Order: sequence, then C-alpha cells, then structure tokens
Amino acid sequence: MEAVEVLDALSYHQSQVAYHQAQFLRALADYAIACEGEEFFDAEISAAMRWTPGWTTDQIALALGLATKLPKTLDALEKGEINLYKARVLYDKTLPLSADLAAEVENACWPRRRTRPVRRRGGWPAGS
Repeated sequence: MEAVEVLDALSYHQSQVAYHQAQFLRALADYAIACEGEEFFDAEISAAMRWTPGWTTDQIALALGLATKLPKTLDALEKGEINLYKARVLYDKTLPLSADLAAEVENACWPRRRTRPVRRRGGWPAGS
C-alpha cells in the first residue's frame, strides 16, 4: 500500500469513527431525555454498556451537553470535521457557561470554512 493510500484510509476511517461517535452520543442523549425522572435509567445504561457508574454519569452529561448546549459541535463531529477529543474540549471549556454564552463560543467556532478540502477515500476532491 502506498503512503497516500494509507493516509486516505486513515482519514476515511477517522471520519467514520467520528460519525459513529456522534450517532452514539445522540442516541444516549435521546435516551437520557426520554428517561428523565426515572430513578435507575443510568444503572441500566451502566449495565448494558459494562461501564462504571462514574463513567456512565460522565458520558450522559457529555451526550446531553453536546446535544442540547453545543449542537453545532455535535454536527461537526458527525460530519467528521472534528474528532471526539476536540468536541470534548469545547464541552469542558463551556461547561461553566450559561447556554447563551456557550452558544456564543460555539458560534465563534462553527461554521468555520476549511482552508483546504478534506481528503476522502480515493484521494483529494477534484479541483483541489
């Protein structure tokens, strides 16, 4: 495999991972919202996912925060424009902010125009 093919594959798979992480977080947020007020829904998630209670709480908070407070960030993750680490950093930095201030920060980040096209499987888009 040529280096460019490896890089194309890495870029493609990273985008796919980001997409699936966003879908996972959306599903988790939807479930948490649907179960709001139910006493043991987080324990059900913990058991189903084989997570510790602390990790479950953290993941639910991240999912809810991205879905409700930082939806453009979750969209960017889903599109493969950012990875989960970057989404998590923005979530952590905006955690103490009100929803309005978090939206201002998010709006300053998204949408940003890319200065170069994203490499997709099969090479660079035509005309780049």
